[in-house]
Amino acid sequence: MENSVTLGGYKITFLGSTISSDTQTWRYKITKNNTPNPPIVNWGIELSFNPRHKVISATGPTTARVGMGQPCLPFAANAVIWEGLNNDSVNGFYTFTLEGNYQEAPKQVAVYTGEFCHKAFIIGPASEIKIPDQEMEQEAALSKNLPEIELDQTIQHQQPRQKLQEENKFITRGVRIF
Repeated sequence: MENSVTLGGYKITFLGSTISSDTQTWRYKITKNNTPNPPIVNWGIELSFNPRHKVISATGPTTARVGMGQPCLPFAANAVIWEGLNNDSVNGFYTFTLEGNYQEAPKQVAVYTGEFCHKAFIIGPASEIKIPDQEMEQEAALSKNLPEIELDQTIQHQQPRQKLQEENKFITRGVRIF
């Protein structure tokens, strides 16, 4: 997973996420390289739509909206998009806070320059809610008591075939006499 991508002359860096009880804040930084032309109009990051991430807040140098994707993310049914950007306002820190806690996963990120769509993948929130640490500890404790299962076992030693012992009293031509 990439934690930094450059799209259309703008470097987007994932700075990490912070968990606070039942919310999680995702942080990104954007810096422009030289003076990109055409200039940025907006940028966005894809969120999960099934189940739908619930965005509590978003911050940045300009306004943010949540909803259907921007022109570069037309099929993203849920995204955070920062609009009204230009080369003078783009540098800065961008955050969004979600209800729940999530693992890291590759998410599509896009920069729209008004003429071009630049897309890549960067670290973002996974669709599934992260298992709380207490549940993970309980799960780990349970798994310690279970025998380890190897899926691809190699037979290292095989016993020779053994014949079943049979009493051979009075057997004549397959008929047993008692």
